[in-house]
Amino acid sequence: MAFWRRHWFLVGLALVSVGAFAFPEGGAALRRTGWALPLLTATSLFLSGITLETAGLREGVDVRALALGLSSTYVVAPVLAILFVRLWGPANGGAGSEGYFFFEAMMIVAAQASTIASAPALTLVAGGNQALALLITLSSNLMTSLVTPLLLRWTVGTVVAFPVGRMMMEDAMVVLLPVVVGQAAHRLFWSRLRIFMPAIVRLAQAIILLFVYTGVAAAAGRLSERPALILAFMATAASLHIALLVWNYRTATWLGLSPANRVAVVFCGSQKTLPNGIYLWDTFFPWNPHGALALVCYHVFQLVLGSLLVPSLSPRPAAVAEAEDVADGA
Repeated sequence: MAFWRRHWFLVGLALVSVGAFAFPEGGAALRRTGWALPLLTATSLFLSGITLETAGLREGVDVRALALGLSSTYVVAPVLAILFVRLWGPANGGAGSEGYFFFEAMMIVAAQASTIASAPALTLVAGGNQALALLITLSSNLMTSLVTPLLLRWTVGTVVAFPVGRMMMEDAMVVLLPVVVGQAAHRLFWSRLRIFMPAIVRLAQAIILLFVYTGVAAAAGRLSERPALILAFMATAASLHIALLVWNYRTATWLGLSPANRVAVVFCGSQKTLPNGIYLWDTFFPWNPHGALALVCYHVFQLVLGSLLVPSLSPRPAAVAEAEDVADGA
């Protein structure tokens, strides 16, 4: 029973993936509403905002670590994604080709901000500087409405035009505003809300499972025709995540960051947010059948590899129970 309670989310990932292949109509119905995915995205980020404890942010200030985390998120990740797409992806035959959809999907992943839940939670479990982790993730999410659309414009917009200005406005409303409102609720009502923490975490995890279902369902038809494509996405996502982990660890060591700050940079500079990525794919790249699949593949790898990495980074057993549920589903 304890195993299922602790690992139900990972089991749920497998079940919804199988369910999406068997019954893809449900995912298509969610997308057709036009409002379901944006609402789920805003709800997920609002819940993340409620759970964030930002009181100690000043203690986490380290300019070098912050610069490394943000540059890894918005510079190194897109560059590495381009390289790994060329290594593992199908040939790009121009707009509308399988290779172009593959490239576009991986750039949607690479242009995302750091996740504001699992990265700080894993940092806490591993005994890292959680205040720095929050500073990096909040900064990258505050920048996302400006930087993410520009990155996508520079990398894929030469072939496919999309409204960057509209992207920025809607991203600010759907991503930033819910986090700000969630933080306001945290500061005003945390003494009353904290007793609902388990339910809040479970609800956030359930929303993530809906995103995974929608993403896999959208790609199910194409993948059934070309099953090797999912292996290419898995290889690209895994390579990108591992490369970012190594880059952040090596660079943080070279810069002489403290072990606690190094842990924060390793996690926050390598993880990508799923809710915002799903929203951007569905709203601005609906023609791409693989946008959500790339996000799901990366999300699964960052959860699994991040959890495996924790024991090697001086874990603090006392913190595990507090952060484990959040880390599993963010």
